Amino acid sequence: MVNFVRRKILGKWREGFCFDLHTLSSVFVGYDEFGHARFDTQRSEVGELLYRLKNRGDKTAAPELVKAVGVLMKEWNPPVDILVPIPPSTQRAVQPVSILAEAISQQLGIPMAACIKRTRDIPQLKNVFDLDERSKLLEGLHKADKPVTQGKRI
Repeated sequence: MVNFVRRKILGKWREGFCFDLHTLSSVFVGYDEFGHARFDTQRSEVGELLYRLKNRGDKTAAPELVKAVGVLMKEWNPPVDILVPIPPSTQRAVQPVSILAEAISQQLGIPMAACIKRTRDIPQLKNVFDLDERSKLLEGLHKADKPVTQGKRI
């Protein structure tokens, strides 16, 4: 199974964890023949699997990530009634959010409800470095189907 370092994350929730850092280091190495910046990037094991799934459309990376979620959830054991994935910000032929949410739902035996909708388009947050600006962009960005989530531990 993939090695990961469980990291507590803060936010507008009671408690949350992530599996690891995605990128350990990234060094600019120059431009390719098309003028695109190129980097020598070192990723964590989880980061490499996510990169393969998200950027290469490699569905074979998903099972290891799902196993890791199972390990984390067993250790953490949060009370959860329903799994609610956040809609992806970018449309892809292979949609990592959907693939992982469905597989995690099956593995954990927790129902999944794709009941969150985006209210508008925003620029990719990876290009927004100011925390206040990011917060403003995220404010009101998603709307939940309340009857599906009401009274549920998500």
